[in-house]
Amino acid sequence: MISGQSISLFISCLLILCFISVWPVQNTYAQVKESGVIGEIIGDNKTQLYVNDVKEFATSGPKSVEIYVIFKNLGGGQQEFYPNEIRLVDSESREYQPEYSLFLSSVYVPSQDTLAWKASFKIPSNNLSKIYYEPFQSENRLTVDLTNKMTPPDGPPKSIWSLSSNKGTNMSSRQLEIKINDERFEGKTYLIDTTLKNVGKLPLPYQPSNFMVKDESGFPYSKNLFDNLESPLLSGELPPGEQVRGDIAFDVNEPGQKMMIIYSGSSGVPFLNSGFSPIQNESKSSTSVTSVVMPVGSSNPNNVEFFVPESITVSKGATILWTNEDSTLHTVTSGSAEFGESGTLFDSSYMASGTEFEWKFDQEGTFDYYCTLHPFMKGVVIVK
Repeated sequence: MISGQSISLFISCLLILCFISVWPVQNTYAQVKESGVIGEIIGDNKTQLYVNDVKEFATSGPKSVEIYVIFKNLGGGQQEFYPNEIRLVDSESREYQPEYSLFLSSVYVPSQDTLAWKASFKIPSNNLSKIYYEPFQSENRLTVDLTNKMTPPDGPPKSIWSLSSNKGTNMSSRQLEIKINDERFEGKTYLIDTTLKNVGKLPLPYQPSNFMVKDESGFPYSKNLFDNLESPLLSGELPPGEQVRGDIAFDVNEPGQKMMIIYSGSSGVPFLNSGFSPIQNESKSSTSVTSVVMPVGSSNPNNVEFFVPESITVSKGATILWTNEDSTLHTVTSGSAEFGESGTLFDSSYMASGTEFEWKFDQEGTFDYYCTLHPFMKGVVIVK
């Protein structure tokens, strides 16, 4: 016969178990804040968004609105931002696209760097409600309420990159070397004299529009299409071992500023940038960095190799550096296509040819990963 004391003890244990089951579990996404107000940093583990200022200008026609935003890339590799994808919502729930920027529809930003942007809108004379932005390859929508401000405001996101003179700078990947032979300002025109050399094994397309520059505030500038240079860098395809030299001009707001030079483009074009990053320097000088490559042809399911090495064993605290040596886009994404949990630990986003992604493994265990674009490409990291 069960005593009353036993029944009481059983009920108490049951209540404790119920309490534990509903207690929130801490995870890597506990700090995700997808919505906020003006002057507040919001974001997830890959992207931060900050609205610095909002200006409205009354006119005889549609109202002009300027929204000053700052993005920060928190990921382990470069991230492509699409400022033209910001959406403004008014008090009647109508949505508006910003005035389109043809030559800066997207901007690549290195890890732990920022992008400053002025999004300009033309809307009816309705009150503003909010803006939102959905980062590329993210399930999160970042939303800022334009009717409220944080007081005092958060400090805006800061880049960890330091900029200096680019003259004599060398940037290189396994496929491309870029040397900045000279730089100068002529009024508000920033000019660079650059040499590109193909150090890979395959022909490499190039064009001056792959270059852009970004000033110390994070504001980007595209190539000036109407420059009149004596020896401009032209477009073409660079055979292995060959090099080409030419000048590129950019119109900038404030001459004399230090500039970050960024080289990026479509599939098959490496990503390179000037500047100094403590994290980048530490990573490249560390003896605990282990390399994995995606070889040429790995996008073909009949290829012999996909991630090389496919299985790798490292010590706790080691960093893995993945390099895309193929001629098409790939990703390095934790989890698997079959069992889900895709990207919950790390995700490189799309990696163009020649680009790199790194991740530090601070926990012991076996970590599967794959390419979301080519799910037959699989690898595993064993951390002891």
